[in-house]
Amino acid sequence: MKERRFSRRDLFRLSALAGVGAAAAACAPAAEPQVVKETVIVRETVVVEVPKAAEGPIKLTVCTDWNDGPRKDFYDLMTEKFQAMHPEVTVEVWHMGSGGTSGPGGMADIVRAQILTDTAADVIQGNPAGSLDFAAKYLLTINDTAEEFGWDRTQFYYAPDQMYTPDGELKVLPLNESVSGWLYNKTMFEEAGVAEPNDDWTWNDMVEAAIALTNPDKQQYGVWAVGPGIWYGVGEHMWAAGATYWTKDKLRSGMCEARGPEMFEAWIDLIYGLQVSPKPGEVQALLGEGVTNLFATGRVGMFPYGVHNTGGLARQIGDRFEWSVMPTPKDPVTGIQTFQMNNDGNGVFYKAADRGTARYAVEYIMLMLGDEMQEFVARNAPSFPVNKKWANSEAFLAPPPLNKTQVLRNRDTYEPIPMMWHDHWGEANRAFRSEYDKAWTGEVPAKEALFAGCEAAAAVLERYKDEIVPWQFDWGFPLEGLSRKTSVWFEGA
Repeated sequence: MKERRFSRRDLFRLSALAGVGAAAAACAPAAEPQVVKETVIVRETVVVEVPKAAEGPIKLTVCTDWNDGPRKDFYDLMTEKFQAMHPEVTVEVWHMGSGGTSGPGGMADIVRAQILTDTAADVIQGNPAGSLDFAAKYLLTINDTAEEFGWDRTQFYYAPDQMYTPDGELKVLPLNESVSGWLYNKTMFEEAGVAEPNDDWTWNDMVEAAIALTNPDKQQYGVWAVGPGIWYGVGEHMWAAGATYWTKDKLRSGMCEARGPEMFEAWIDLIYGLQVSPKPGEVQALLGEGVTNLFATGRVGMFPYGVHNTGGLARQIGDRFEWSVMPTPKDPVTGIQTFQMNNDGNGVFYKAADRGTARYAVEYIMLMLGDEMQEFVARNAPSFPVNKKWANSEAFLAPPPLNKTQVLRNRDTYEPIPMMWHDHWGEANRAFRSEYDKAWTGEVPAKEALFAGCEAAAAVLERYKDEIVPWQFDWGFPLEGLSRKTSVWFEGA
């Protein structure tokens, strides 16, 4: 194997992540100190074939942000089953990020620091490490080994740009797909005599229903305009109005384009103008004991959510009320619905080749995709089953919630919006959010906060304009008439 060397950009990242790297040390076994000489050459991409598994006692390390509820249950079962298959292997799962116990802060920064100091886990949950723009050169190419363990791309749902490099190297295998949508409290609608959502609903219909359902005396709200944030809510409605997360050159936020600002203003107006949604600071006081999601209290009529992941919510709701997936309200001007469809996966850290764990790592990931574990996903809903058979099974489509076929329709409807991760997205996103979030507190008017956020993100990305590679895939931008169904990257997906 070639000696690994660092470029000046890698060294800059190491310096910037020094604090995070210290935190990461709590998440991983101690590594041998590395000495980086002052004379530096550009690092070559190292492609390593997956070797045969090592003999004798061995430890397989896995990192994830699936830290509670059915998601943690999934990894606990994985550990049990894999160690039963391989008594010589000890599986150590590092739970990271929000709600985790292995280290402070978000998973992305911790994993990037670990990657750059060669202390990352053998199995790396894909998107928290960034996209292939960042991670590809640190992950093994696993085409042949994955196929040996049963990988057939036609049998699975996945986002190809987050799994394959442009030259066809398989770097990541799917764990789940995030599918955005809306949920509604069917019992509340029936008791209030309000017509339930249907396929023809636009944003305006949703607002009318929210007004009818809101009852301040009962601390009942027609809608929960979740935030601050972008995912599973305001983002999809801005995208349907013509905005994008990034522009194609990745040098600017596209959230200020087309009617994106208008829909952001409409979203914030649900909170401070129409007052059909609680303010962000009021949510905590409305939660009951042991309930962490406001919808689960029964005080909310509708809210946007990652409808691929309803298992934890079902545990909180129990049988207190009936609830259902609803069609996402269409943009009132374009008539378009857009959905986040973001593939989360697992890659194999290139150091696993030296550790003798690479082959075990691929087998571990493929076990996740097999019938037994995908049946667990279908029945317990920690995510969307990426195995097509189980995604379309009665086990997955059975309530709660009602109308889970809508999850499949969302997954296959119109354009997913590309997240377009790149090396500097985290820094740019933090700059964006430093201004954008002020709208959620009512501190700054919505459009003003949004435009300030776009300018802040652009200022960060301008510094890296010579490094960032433009969006290279031919799908994913609304209103252009392109579709993932016409892309070669989605052949068989």
